Amino acid sequence: MGFEVERRRRASHTKRVLCCSILLLGGCSTHSDRSAGDEGKPGSSVASDHKSTKNTVRLGSPEWYTDQLAAADKGDMFAQLRVADCFYIGSCGFAKDQNEAMRYWDLAAEQGSGFAQGQLATAYQFGINGLQKDLTQAAKWWRRAA
Repeated sequence: MGFEVERRRRASHTKRVLCCSILLLGGCSTHSDRSAGDEGKPGSSVASDHKSTKNTVRLGSPEWYTDQLAAADKGDMFAQLRVADCFYIGSCGFAKDQNEAMRYWDLAAEQGSGFAQGQLATAYQFGINGLQKDLTQAAKWWRRAA
C-alpha cells in the first residue's frame, strides 16, 4: 500500500514539473486547487488536464508567432529575441529579413539582453546583417555585453 502512494505522489510531481515547463514555453494550463488523491477519478480536472486546450495557444502555431510579434512590439524582451531569430533565419512564418532581425535585437539589447548586445556588436564589427561597419558602435555594444 505504501509503495502505491509513493508511486502516485511521484507521478503527480512529474506531471506538475512537465506542465510547468510547458507553461513557461507558452502551452498547458494548470490548476493548483486539486489534491493528489483526485488523480484519475472521473470528473477530476487532473484526469483531463492535458486534453483541454480551449484557452491555450499551441507552441509553434501561427497564432503563437502572432502573439510573440505583438508582445515584441509591446516591449517584451524575450519575445523580441524570439522574433529577431525568426526574421534572421526566415522561419516561424516570417520572411527572412535581416533589417527586421537587427531592429528587434536592438530593442532587446537596449533592455539589457547580453545575447542581443553581442549580435549587434558582431554585426557592427564586421559590417554584416545590413549594418555598416562601425567599430565605435561595435566597441560600445561589446562593453555593454560584457
